[in-house]
Amino acid sequence: MNARYLNFSDRKKLEQMYLDGKKVPEIAAELKVHESTVYRELDRGATGSLDNNGRIGYSSELGQIALQSRLKHRRLNLRKADD
Repeated sequence: MNARYLNFSDRKKLEQMYLDGKKVPEIAAELKVHESTVYRELDRGATGSLDNNGRIGYSSELGQIALQSRLKHRRLNLRKADD
């Protein structure tokens, strides 16, 4: 498995599988990513409230926004370092 970011479609799949009560190893296998990628994504898109399964909720939209913000911030920092 290669390191990569999840795209929005992957995030939507993750969100649905998580809501369906699937466990992280199952989600990781389905998305063909490492379990740590799924855990990081669940942290990134955490809603702060519990879902129907009693776990911290996950939003694919929040995950996408958080990633885009982080990548934008990283690019700005790289430009400053080049100056």
